[in-house]
Amino acid sequence: MGIKCKEVSDYFASYGVEKEKRLESIRNIIHDIVPDIKEKMWTKVPCFYIDRATIVIRVFNDHINIFVDEVFQYKDELLEYKITPKGALQIFDKQAIPFETLSKIFRSCFTSVY
Repeated sequence: MGIKCKEVSDYFASYGVEKEKRLESIRNIIHDIVPDIKEKMWTKVPCFYIDRATIVIRVFNDHINIFVDEVFQYKDELLEYKITPKGALQIFDKQAIPFETLSKIFRSCFTSVY
């Protein structure tokens, strides 16, 4: 799963329909906030970036990790989610995606760029 994919879409699709839907919904939030964002596979995982502002997504069997520096600023809105010591927001497959908070986090990430 996700191994040797050259495109973000292929990486997402490699995890099955349900996980792909969740990943695409997160991707859509990013593109809604920054329509001209660049994306690429970097070290075998999807990265979304403009200049130094970066969001990295890693997929696991039972959850998705979203690495974005600004996640700690919104920890009070993410009490039902785990934030790892390295700053990854973990969204387990059985958890709802916190769309509103992710929008705030992603917007904050790219504020310095726009």
